[in-house]
Amino acid sequence: STASVVDGLVYVADFVGIIHCVDAATGQLQWTHDTEGTTWGSTMVGDGKIYIGNEPGILSILTQGKELKPIATIPFDGPIYGSPLVVDGVMYIATDKWLYAIQTK
Repeated sequence: STASVVDGLVYVADFVGIIHCVDAATGQLQWTHDTEGTTWGSTMVGDGKIYIGNEPGILSILTQGKELKPIATIPFDGPIYGSPLVVDGVMYIATDKWLYAIQTK
């Protein structure tokens, strides 16, 4: 997957569903998080959060930073093979059946 690099930290998912946070300057591992499912897409970082979907259809949301802080896991109706995307304040998440557009007021 493609890595997300923000504030000197690299966030990248491997195929088996582990998210890695690495210091970009030193290469030192900061933390890992198991999404408990194969990941086909890339991490997306925005608004201080990391988003990644997995094949069982779970969207994991973590706090951006050197400490691992899971925020939520949100189940969807099917596998999430792509990466979340934000355009004009709307987050798009595609499963194998539907495209979701999520916006807060």
